[in-house]
Amino acid sequence: MEKNKIYTLQDVANELGLDKSTVSRAISGKGRVGADTKRRVREFIASHDYRPSASAKGLATNKTNNLALVMPEDYLSKHMLFFKECLVGFVLAAKEYGYYIVNSVAESNDNYSHIRNMVNDRKVDGMILLRSVRDNKVEHILVEKKIPYVVFGRSEEPDAIWVDNDNKNASEEMTELLLMKGIYPLALIGGDSSHYVTTQRYEGFMEAHRKRNLKPVENLIFMDVTEQIRLETAAKEALQRGAECIICMDEVQAYTVSLFFRQQGVVVPGDIKLATCYDSPLNLGSTPAITAIHFDSVGLAKLACRLLLKKLGEQVTGETGSAKYQIILRESTR
Repeated sequence: MEKNKIYTLQDVANELGLDKSTVSRAISGKGRVGADTKRRVREFIASHDYRPSASAKGLATNKTNNLALVMPEDYLSKHMLFFKECLVGFVLAAKEYGYYIVNSVAESNDNYSHIRNMVNDRKVDGMILLRSVRDNKVEHILVEKKIPYVVFGRSEEPDAIWVDNDNKNASEEMTELLLMKGIYPLALIGGDSSHYVTTQRYEGFMEAHRKRNLKPVENLIFMDVTEQIRLETAAKEALQRGAECIICMDEVQAYTVSLFFRQQGVVVPGDIKLATCYDSPLNLGSTPAITAIHFDSVGLAKLACRLLLKKLGEQVTGETGSAKYQIILRESTR
């Protein structure tokens, strides 16, 4: 016997003169193995430095202990701060139960072949989808292959597990707060309408106006603004059309509008006020700091991960409630 040797499954089989598959069954307790053989194997590994590889464990337990975090392509360029916060939450929750997070990007231009390969090759036990959209192609793949998953945002699948920030009520509350301060009319700049979060924030904006008996100004609502030039045009038009304040649906939009106005000599909040439906360090670092809705993204990510682990059969403990939000008034709406 070699000193300080770390024994693999094959090493154990060689030392005992057994087949590798027999040793594997003896260790896992699955399959037919004689009592004497099982005793010999277990006594050997108890007295030697045997460390099963991850692949060996996977074969024995039918588990990889990997969870895939699937993010959209545009997160790489536009929403890295949100992704970073979510990643922290996922990793913290997953490691409590011996799981690892594998990052992946959902690329529609190759028909999600990377996702399909992960599923077909059984590289992961479950997946976390960072965006919910109508007719979600990745969800369809996972449902077809019966892979457990959880979605950030609403899902059209009847049996799907999903978590979400309270985007509608948060948007409604912030909009109503601005209206109560006498800030009217309000402009709204939103992103892709196929995303549930966009619809929810729009509904909150409209509901706040209904509650205050005020009519939203139609030509101050700009939806499907996904390119910078369109965003700058929308901001300029909102100013020209007499908006008292612009509400941007995400922090990248708000930060870009803030920079654009500064370049154009437009003073915030003197000439026009500015707010956003999602908070991040970008808002606090802007000049002036931007009013925003702060969500606990790390906490929501932990919740999503725990729900997925529970679906996978783990005995999950810890908070399982909904994420809370806070409206933070800053200089941009004073």
